[in-house]
Amino acid sequence: MDEGWPSVPDADLTADGWERVDRSADAVFQLPTAEVTARTVVYEDGDLRERLDDDVTRFVFATALSFQPPLMAGVGPMIESTVTRQAKRRFAGDLRERGFEDLTSRDQGEIRVGGTKASLSNVRATYELSTASFDVTGWLAVWRDDGFRLAGGAYPAAGPGIEGGAAERYRAELLDLVRAVN
Repeated sequence: MDEGWPSVPDADLTADGWERVDRSADAVFQLPTAEVTARTVVYEDGDLRERLDDDVTRFVFATALSFQPPLMAGVGPMIESTVTRQAKRRFAGDLRERGFEDLTSRDQGEIRVGGTKASLSNVRATYELSTASFDVTGWLAVWRDDGFRLAGGAYPAAGPGIEGGAAERYRAELLDLVRAVN
């Protein structure tokens, strides 16, 4: 992708039925001496959305946080816990905006993304329709790179139209996509 954007396996996603539904850059925090910009791409599983009549789908996102002016040497590790905490809070808010309810979150240790360790969190939620209910699982990875990177997504783990074994397959695919982000 362009300078400052997260690198994602776009061709693989598109070939597997994923559709890019958003590409945005937003100033997420500003101080008198620095601005933090989030450059985010979001993909949804178009095939699943169509099969489930647009009610619920799975999605994956990648975000690159950049600092202007760039962080001074040694500052990244000092603010990593704050960035991770804010990323978790924002991810939960994004899930709520998508209509997910009854969110519970747990830290899941670390995952390797490239040669870097990323903190990994798991979110479980429900998605209620007038005629059906879905259990939803989300994952969020946060790591320090040139700036910070965030990647994750969510998928229906159980509900009408979600066949046996789908949750395990969706989880594996999502975590593989997270590992491919840089």
